[in-house]
Amino acid sequence: MTTAADVIRQAMLMLRVLQVGEQPLAADANDLLEILNRRIDAANVETLTAFGHMTLSLAYTASKNQYTVGPGGNFNGQRPDQLLQAWVHDPTSNPPQDYPPQRIVTEAEWYAIAQKTPGAGAPSTYPTVVWYDPQHPLGVLNVWPMPTGTSYQQQILFRTYLTAFAALSTSFAFPPGYLDWIIKDLAIEGQALFGGSSNLPPWVADPSHPNSAAASKSALKAINQVLAMRPLQMDGPNTRMKGGNAFNILTGGPNPH
Repeated sequence: MTTAADVIRQAMLMLRVLQVGEQPLAADANDLLEILNRRIDAANVETLTAFGHMTLSLAYTASKNQYTVGPGGNFNGQRPDQLLQAWVHDPTSNPPQDYPPQRIVTEAEWYAIAQKTPGAGAPSTYPTVVWYDPQHPLGVLNVWPMPTGTSYQQQILFRTYLTAFAALSTSFAFPPGYLDWIIKDLAIEGQALFGGSSNLPPWVADPSHPNSAAASKSALKAINQVLAMRPLQMDGPNTRMKGGNAFNILTGGPNPH
């Protein structure tokens, strides 16, 4: 089982500040752990470093059109920077079903809606328009029209973040290919702790080299781009449109037979 400590040790071996069989000093390991987590945080602003998507679900509260998103929020999970899709789920129908995707609007379009407060405008059994405001630490999901009941559920889809390492003993849990990139990237960023770049093989930081950190990252992003371009098909019995066709949340209609 690979841990953060293993990643750090491999980066230090690449920097040639450790010999085979040696272990890092605690101070060095902790300093590199901070750099490792900083680099993961930086990678999370790049769309194609994400390898998966997450869906969160929440039942509506009657006459409520704002819901917080993030750890401890109404949608209790990761806080997304943007939504990929949003739709309404009806768990009470037989079988349960998803409705066509809601329209995700911009901030300007949201504020152009004249009546958004409770009791104003035309209420609906479920909203058809959403605007996501990526505030911090909790994002805010705004829905319109105002839901009238609690039987429907709001679903949101967004890309996941790479997870930081809580401690040196935290297991490495990323897909294949990420380990090579992260070790090389950490070696590049951590070399300042050990007197600059003199000990690091130059090919590691050379983006034109096929085995460099940049090349490893580019390979991951190419795979993730292909995955992101594939239509997402929701195939369970709770994801059927009226009429029995599976609904594709990215195209806005049924999947072809």
